[in-house]
Amino acid sequence: MEKIGTIEQLQIQQNPLKTQVNDKKTVYDPSGIMVLQEIRLTTFGIVGILDFLKKEMAYLDVHHLRHPQSRFRGDNKISIGFTGHYQQMRKEFGKHLREGSAGENIIIKSDQLVSPPALGQRLAIRSRIHDSLIYLSDIKPIPPCEPFVRYARNRPALSPRETQSDLKLLSGGLRGYYTEVESAAEEAIVRIGDAVYRADSS
Repeated sequence: MEKIGTIEQLQIQQNPLKTQVNDKKTVYDPSGIMVLQEIRLTTFGIVGILDFLKKEMAYLDVHHLRHPQSRFRGDNKISIGFTGHYQQMRKEFGKHLREGSAGENIIIKSDQLVSPPALGQRLAIRSRIHDSLIYLSDIKPIPPCEPFVRYARNRPALSPRETQSDLKLLSGGLRGYYTEVESAAEEAIVRIGDAVYRADSS
């Protein structure tokens, strides 16, 4: 297996990050993101784990099937991003785009831009808590949306030409990737610092 990087940040979306304010406008607001030390990957979506005063509490990501405001579509249960992608986005859009502001669940530390061919078809996360591999598959780029483009540009409105240009820029994996866990086992828990590998390489 080929190492891609290590997990630098884990997070869930407590509620939808896109809110419709009127019939014509939807705004993007990342304030609903909760950063955590560990998350549980399931076939229904992600469960965030918070150890508060030695009492474990669980929070459902908004893309989890059972979240009360679920945005579950079947193909968007888990998302990953890369620190190198945020470096590139900050060069284009500005310093306000901190790691994780696009809402991905798993941010992997890698200074490189990770294209779909470089990522491969299957990833493995080495869970240090259980000393086991957790496999992710069905990896595909997340299509960027217009509300996020406006947020990235830090402007309330963009021309159609500007919007299409930025949507094109953010496509192909720069905005992040959707993926799925191959097992619903209870031990599919990942933590900050876990290593991530391309699992379909020799």
